[in-house]
Amino acid sequence: MQVKRFEEQYTPQMNAIYYHTIHSVNCRDYTPEELEAWAPKEVLSEESYQKDTERFKEINPFVAVEGDIVLGFAELEDGGHINCFFVHHEHQGRGVGKMLLDACISEARTLGYTRIIAEVSITARPFFLKCGFIVVRPVLCDISGMQMKYYDMELAMI
Repeated sequence: MQVKRFEEQYTPQMNAIYYHTIHSVNCRDYTPEELEAWAPKEVLSEESYQKDTERFKEINPFVAVEGDIVLGFAELEDGGHINCFFVHHEHQGRGVGKMLLDACISEARTLGYTRIIAEVSITARPFFLKCGFIVVRPVLCDISGMQMKYYDMELAMI
């Protein structure tokens, strides 16, 4: 298992991870309606792959791979903001998330960021707490008309 930067051929697997992780893992904490608003089936379409490939090229996310299989990905945006952070639903608990977070932290340090911030789902909150993040505040986020509970979290870069 290794962490690399985005390559265009990863997009379909990354979109599948996004969709299936939300619907298979986050279902513990969110309703079916919230899951559909967050990750509609259209994310698996060819049109979505093309659009997301362009976005991924700009953001250049970290991608955890094992051979040709994508296990997860993390987007560290300007200013130290983690936007998307997903681990394949069949590879949870294998250290994939820790490897991706370590890559984000290393990059943030290199860029001189003093903190990393993230909007974290109810489901992912325990992972981020275990990794040293603190909850800044709970928030309700509007996603496709659904008010969904998240947490603003922060990791100080000391």
